[in-house]
Amino acid sequence: MTKPWAASQERLVQMFEVHWREHGGELFRVREEQSWPHVLNQAWTTLLGDQGGSVVYWVNADVAHLNWENWLRRCGAQAVYGWDAADDMRSRCAQAVLGLTGSQWAVAETGSVALIADADRGLLPSVMPPAHIMLVSTQHLVETVQEGLQQIPGSHGMPPLIKLVTGPSMTADIEGTLVVGVHGPGRVAVILYDTVGTLGADELR
Repeated sequence: MTKPWAASQERLVQMFEVHWREHGGELFRVREEQSWPHVLNQAWTTLLGDQGGSVVYWVNADVAHLNWENWLRRCGAQAVYGWDAADDMRSRCAQAVLGLTGSQWAVAETGSVALIADADRGLLPSVMPPAHIMLVSTQHLVETVQEGLQQIPGSHGMPPLIKLVTGPSMTADIEGTLVVGVHGPGRVAVILYDTVGTLGADELR
């Protein structure tokens, strides 16, 4: 028998997927840890085809132990840079073909993904490269934006910046003509993943 909380969470997954795709985003699902390399390659191929280039990334803490650099190189990355506060990070992001980031939470009713900036995770990988992949845990899906904001720890106050991504960057500023990818990535994807197992990095090469 399906547990009530599991059924409720799957309802949020389905709602998020519908709205995210409505806004032009791609979506992929990881249900077990062993499928990460295959799904990441699918996302890369969908957004970039056989294009190579550099990647800037940071990921959620619960998947930080996985072999991201190795997997990204297998996809076609020629250089992989983990996020840090180095002075050249802006230029690295500007030259990258892909930004890969984790997320704070995602909103089912709008198909939006929340990113928060702090010392360990910048927003430049989500803004400057032409393509962006976001990792979203199904356990961090909420129904409304208000529910998401309530998850921010109150002891440290609001973070300096919260970014909500709802599909590719679009603008109709010029003569009312819709243009994609002017103010940010024109190709975006979400990888929704369930709770990871206990496999170590050496077992997932």
